[in-house]
Parts: sequence; structure tokens; C-alpha cells
Amino acid sequence: SLLATLWEIMNKVQVEPTGVSPIDCAARVDFFTKYIGVMASPWAIVLVVSPIAFIFVKARQRRQDKPIEDAMEKVETTLDDGDETDVLHELALMEFEEKQASKRARKQKRKNRGRRKSVTAGGTTATTATTNTSSHGDDDETDLTDTYEDTTEITTTMATHTLATTNTGLPDVLSRRRGTQDTTTRLGTDDEGNTAKERLRRRAAAQAAARPTREVALRPLIFVREVMKHRAARSTFTSTVIVTALVVFTLLYPTLVQSSGIVLKCEDIDMGRLGIRSLFVRDRTVDCASDRYQIYYTIAITVLVTYGFFVPAAVVATTILVRQFGGQLKARTLLSFLLHGFKPELWFWETTNLLRKFAVMLIVVFVKDPKLQVIIFMWSVVTSFMMHLVFRPYTDTRVHRVEAVGQSCMVVTLNFVLLLFLPSVAKSSWQPFALSVVVLIINVIAMMVYLWAIGLYLFRSYQHYRERKKTIAENGGGHPNPL
Repeated sequence: SLLATLWEIMNKVQVEPTGVSPIDCAARVDFFTKYIGVMASPWAIVLVVSPIAFIFVKARQRRQDKPIEDAMEKVETTLDDGDETDVLHELALMEFEEKQASKRARKQKRKNRGRRKSVTAGGTTATTATTNTSSHGDDDETDLTDTYEDTTEITTTMATHTLATTNTGLPDVLSRRRGTQDTTTRLGTDDEGNTAKERLRRRAAAQAAARPTREVALRPLIFVREVMKHRAARSTFTSTVIVTALVVFTLLYPTLVQSSGIVLKCEDIDMGRLGIRSLFVRDRTVDCASDRYQIYYTIAITVLVTYGFFVPAAVVATTILVRQFGGQLKARTLLSFLLHGFKPELWFWETTNLLRKFAVMLIVVFVKDPKLQVIIFMWSVVTSFMMHLVFRPYTDTRVHRVEAVGQSCMVVTLNFVLLLFLPSVAKSSWQPFALSVVVLIINVIAMMVYLWAIGLYLFRSYQHYRERKKTIAENGGGHPNPL
């Protein structure tokens, strides 16, 4: 039988221990073979991980479809119980009020900036403040009048845009109930004897009193509107592959650049009668003048230039293209690992971190003198530290402080390392040890700060998880959405 044949074959195979561990086998592999494997590993990871990531993305999208269906049902119920024009009018007016409030806030900010400039330039400060105060009240009235005059056009466009841009589901639900009544006629039904400002003020007071009830009633429709906006930013297979490639190459960027830089490092050694020979630092049997080394040298230069500049450029170009053709929301959704945590105007800050790592690698490879290496490296770190303090790229203050602690620790460490090059310190028997202890203590403190920040983040995430779980329990086990 087949099993008997397999058993005989297995009995004939004799396995003897070789005394070679897997680590020894890896150590015996040629360095250049490892280098080629490292250069090819990102592409292999992208090919393997992209389909898996797309499967997980689709599974998550299916889980998100359930609350969307529930919201659709509630929207149908809302439209069946009441008049559709009320829903359209209230939803459009709510969004319009938000934009008007934002517009007034920007206008007030410009006024305050102009007031500060006038005070700085000199002149009659009191008169300027009085004039600005009176004009502020006039502008408020003008805003109210403009709001009333533009309500007819704005309400119609808001309602049409809000319902037409929801790609699937919501237009079908609303089209069944769409009537011929004009949604804007409800804004002009007050007494004719009053002025537009008085009518609008009374209307604003009534809306402010009814705002909680209105928001609760419109919550399903608002939820559907927001979900449909995010649904347009969902990932396709192509976008998943691109994002996976950016993640992999960004994470492996230091390894790729450093491996290419090591290939370029040769050292001149006096071989006696053979003269001075240039040998590869990782393998003394490889002559840097040999044809074999020149092939890998050319590959390393090509990879160094390509990866060193192409990865940061690809990050910037991809972000610009996604924002240009997909909008800010899609860019924030797809490229959150690059943009999350940074200020909107400093979205490119991750590329500065990549270029800083690239500069450090160039210093290590092309600067031969150890003391000069430390000095130039300290210059680059100080420059990065000053840029961090000036621009403050992170939105979270805690992240900014942790990053500042890490970079300041590097600056202090490099200053202490420079002391080791002093002749008096080098000749001493205890000063190098004391400096090493001080450097170790500083780095331990910085590491404790990092661990404290991570622990605080995990603790607050756990608190958020408990609150979310409590909300789900209060909703009867349903999804904690704005329904």
C-alpha cells in the first residue's frame, strides 16, 4: 500500500546532527546576498499584505453597513410620519447656521487682528476700540440681514446638495416622498409689519429654544449624510495597494537606506608587501577594487538615490494627488498614518523626519573622522530640534512634549560624547566611565518619559473603551452611532 511504501522510504532516510544552528547558517550567508534580499523584501511584503489588507477593509465596511441600514429605516419612518419639506428645511438650515457661525467667527478674528495692529502702530487706541465695537454691532445686524436675504437660495442649494451627494440609498428614500411644496416659503410667513431683522431675531430665538428637540429628530438624517460622505472615501483595491506600499516603504526606509550605505563603506588597510588595499568593512575578503564589488557598489548607489529621495517624494506626491482629486476627507481617511497627529498646514512633516534619517545615514557613511561625525550629527539634531520648537507640528501637546524630550536627550548625549574626545578625558581613568554613567541616566529618564506617555495613552484608550461599552449597554446592545 501507499502508507507502507512511505514508511519504508522514511526508514531509509538517516538524519544525523550537523552541529550547525540556524544562526550559524544565517551568519555564513554572504553579505551581498542578504543585501539583495533586504532590497527585495518590501516588494514581497506589499504583494502578500495588500490582498489580506483589502479583505480586512471589506469586512470592516460590511460591519459599517448595518448601522447605515438602521439609519435608512429611521429616515423612512421620519419621512412617513412628517412632511418631507420640514426635514429638508431643518437639515439645510442647520448646516447653513453652522457655516454662518463659522463665517462670523472668522470675521471677528480678522477684526481682532486689525485692532491689535492698529494698537501696535500707535494712534488713538480708545477711539479705535470704540469704533470697532460699534461697527461690530452693525456687522452683526448686517450678517442677520444677509442671512435672511440669502436664505431662499442657500436653503434650496443646501437641501439639494445634501441629498444629491449621498451616493446610495438616501436619494431613493427621499424621492418617494418629494412633493411640490417649496421648502423656502416657510421662511417668509411672519407678520408683514415687522422688519427683516426683527423677524429673523425672533426666529433665531425660537430655533435656539427648539434646537435640542430638532437635533434629536434630525439625528438619523444627519448620521446618514455624514456616513455617505465617508463612504465616498472608502478604499478600493488600488488604493489599498498604494497605501500598503507607502506604509511598508515608510517603515523600512531607515533599513533600506542604511543597508545601501553599508555597502559603500570600504577601509584602507596596509597589507605589508601587498601594499595598501581597500577592503569591504563587513567582509575583509572582498576587495573594493574587484569587479564583483563594483557591481554591488553601483546597485547600492542606485538604490540609495532612488529610495532616499523617491520615498519622501512619493509620500508628498500621493498626498497632493489624493487631496486634489479625492478631497481632504479621503486624504485623511486613506493616509491617516501619514497625516494623523500633524497640523493641517504641516501635513508634510513626516517627510522631514524621513529626510533627517537620510541625512544621518549620509553622515555615517561619507564622514570618516569619528569626532567630525559627532559634530555634524549634533548640528543636524539641533536643527531638527529648533524646527520642532518653532513649528510645533503636532496637534497633541503631549506628543509635542514627548518628541521634545527625545530630541533634547539626543542633543545632551552628543554634547557629552564630544567630551570623550578631549585628551584630558581620554587619559583619565574615571572620567570616561562617569560620562558614560551620566549619558546612561539621561537616556533612561527619556525612556521612562516615553513609557509613561505610552501608558497614559493606553489608560485613556481603555477608559474610552469602557465608556463606549457602557453606551452600547444603555442602547440595548445596539451600535453606538448617533441614532
